[in-house]
Amino acid sequence: MFLFSTLDYVFIGFGDAKMSLHVTNALVGVNLVLDPTCIFGLGLDLQGAAVANLVSHAVAVTFGLVVYVRRH
Repeated sequence: MFLFSTLDYVFIGFGDAKMSLHVTNALVGVNLVLDPTCIFGLGLDLQGAAVANLVSHAVAVTFGLVVYVRRH
């Protein structure tokens, strides 16, 4: 989670707030799909929410790092 916040502020610092928004939208979108799937579909309850949160942050950080490396 700390890496996501750092990456978010790096994009803002470079003046690319729009990309920061896209990375955050990716995080929310993946979490929106995985939360109900893990909690109700897989029956993981609270652990499912934690797994969904971890996976969505990993996807967002990977997406942000790929974009950052390609641009700089």
